[in-house]
Amino acid sequence: MHRLTVSLVRMVPPIRRQVEVPSDLTLAGLHEVIQVLFDWDGDHLYEFTIGRRRYADPGYLDACEDDDVSLAEVAGRAGKVIGYIYDLGACWEHRIVVEAVEPARAGTRAARCLTGVGPQPAEYDDDRPRRLDLDALNRQLAKLPLQRKAPASAPAQAAATPQVRALAADARRACLLQDLVRLARWTASGRAVTPTGVLKKPEVAGALQALGLPAPPAGFHSAKHLPRLDACWRLAEDLGLLDISSKDVIPGPGLAALDDDSQTLDLWTSLWELAAVDGPRAGLRGPRGRLSVGHPAAAVGAVAGTGAAVGRRAGLGPTRP
Repeated sequence: MHRLTVSLVRMVPPIRRQVEVPSDLTLAGLHEVIQVLFDWDGDHLYEFTIGRRRYADPGYLDACEDDDVSLAEVAGRAGKVIGYIYDLGACWEHRIVVEAVEPARAGTRAARCLTGVGPQPAEYDDDRPRRLDLDALNRQLAKLPLQRKAPASAPAQAAATPQVRALAADARRACLLQDLVRLARWTASGRAVTPTGVLKKPEVAGALQALGLPAPPAGFHSAKHLPRLDACWRLAEDLGLLDISSKDVIPGPGLAALDDDSQTLDLWTSLWELAAVDGPRAGLRGPRGRLSVGHPAAAVGAVAGTGAAVGRRAGLGPTRP
């Protein structure tokens, strides 16, 4: 069971709701709950943002599918923050904070609003704010069919071929991936971040040391203003190597992928795609100006059983012995 505080951003007076929902509720299901919480009419596009990932109905927006992920998967611990915008024209911006994750009570099948502050907002110019009636709101929530994600059965793991094992070993030695793994392991004891998920200044020197980068310049303003650290931070979050909340950061589930050869290649391929965008802007380059990630073509071919691609292992790029 997730307890969430959903607040409308930049509203005076403040408008927020605290609600309990099942942890296996999909983001598409959470969208429907929020529509009831604030009495929106549901006639506009919306999107969720977690880190740099966007979730929405892919039939309308270029984003990850919001009906394919649950709260437990994308915001599985207290302190996680989700952005939600309803009506991409008017941009009603919401901030969703996970207050607690607890075992579900027996017989709990509906979302329940625990408390509310502020009126129901006026969605259109000719509307007027309406007084919040918590009992009426919970009656509406009780009637709402919840979109929940069924537990997935673990797929059978095929034995990795020698080519895949060799490629995965080389991928684990890719310079940038090693840097990001060290950064993630540095957070094992939990490191302090700001409410927006930026590493706090006292932690910056340790993060730079983990990445093998020089100490921060005197008088630097924020970790976000150190391009190489910021790029590594974003890459590690996108890959699931970091789990960032509104209070702290700990290693993410992506670290476990490195124990599996096929998942390692998936991670490395994703890293190459992301670093191709972030790397040039942040100076994440290796010898002779090449990105220190390697090219994924060989890995993709090997996973698919393409023998010709396996022969191009040299395309992995700079690695560390």
